[in-house]
Amino acid sequence: MTHWEKDIDEIKTALTMDEAHRLILADLPMILTPRMFFVNIQKKVEELSGIDTGRRVYYQAAFESAYRYTENSRRVYGITGSDLLQQYLDSLSARGWGRFEILELAEEMGVGRVRLTNSVIAEEFGNVGRSVCHAVAGALAGSIEYLARNHRPEARVRGTEPLCMSKGDPCCEFVVAPEPTGQAEP
Repeated sequence: MTHWEKDIDEIKTALTMDEAHRLILADLPMILTPRMFFVNIQKKVEELSGIDTGRRVYYQAAFESAYRYTENSRRVYGITGSDLLQQYLDSLSARGWGRFEILELAEEMGVGRVRLTNSVIAEEFGNVGRSVCHAVAGALAGSIEYLARNHRPEARVRGTEPLCMSKGDPCCEFVVAPEPTGQAEP
């Protein structure tokens, strides 16, 4: 059995449906949806409200969701630090978002660098000459800020995507770093 088959088997085992027909994974309600649905919503937000608004909406929504997911995973699995981030990334990978690899993590400083190959968002967008994985940048920032706040409650971070397959890069890469003082959120 390959690593990915094992991950899928673990999700199948942990995934339940409650009486109200909600899919539950790690005590969180989930949905299964085609990736084009998620990406088409992003494209429509960008078309109707502008790329900058789309970027902010997806970044901030993913930031908040990942922060809460990481907090929940700490409670459910009883893990912390790099293990907690790895669990989150493994869960995203097993749910079809692409393959994540932690390249650097200094959780106490709120610093991280993560590579994503086969990004679901970038693959759906295609090569459009710009970074498009705003949700992933926000999600990584949210998860790493949660880790950093366990060391420094005032920690604030920002995630960026310097490399993106939608710009023609071979993979997507995300950098999370402390938010510069006085800077507006993305």
